[in-house]
Amino acid sequence: MRAGRRRLLVTVAGSALIAACATPTVTKSKPRLPAPFEIEGRLSLAFDSQRFIGELRWDFTPARETLSLAIAGQSFGEFDRYEGRVYAKLANGLRFEEANWRDLTVRAIGVALPFEAAAFWVQGERAPDDVDAIPLAPTESFTQFGWTIAILARDTANRPTRMRWQSDRATLTLVVDQWRAR
Repeated sequence: MRAGRRRLLVTVAGSALIAACATPTVTKSKPRLPAPFEIEGRLSLAFDSQRFIGELRWDFTPARETLSLAIAGQSFGEFDRYEGRVYAKLANGLRFEEANWRDLTVRAIGVALPFEAAAFWVQGERAPDDVDAIPLAPTESFTQFGWTIAILARDTANRPTRMRWQSDRATLTLVVDQWRAR
């Protein structure tokens, strides 16, 4: 009887050990997407020896986004993302098309801006580092993709209303005057 009990304990312990070492089945989740929004506000962008102060309107959904910029009261241009491409139509007549925001902003304004992550950042969240990233709790400051994001003020709904995004080459200050949920 004792040998039978011992054999049972060894079998149970061995099974538990094997189960603990087994590789769990992981199912891929859908990429986390930023929540849709529409904002209007003001911005200041400084890079190299250049400085721009202007207004913006940004209409974002996961399927499409449009960012309209005006500098000193004059239209600077419109930036669009749809059907897997990004486009710029500048007020001076230049038009650009690229596969990603980084390449487009380098061609259109001379500095790489992180718009793939910006739709998260403007809402005070870190962007996923990969498709399986878990959302992190909102914070007032974080560094991601070479940029330090500082949330300087929030509205009564806890949405960021003043932010500073800084890289080794550029500083963008954004003031959101109006938030609209989509």
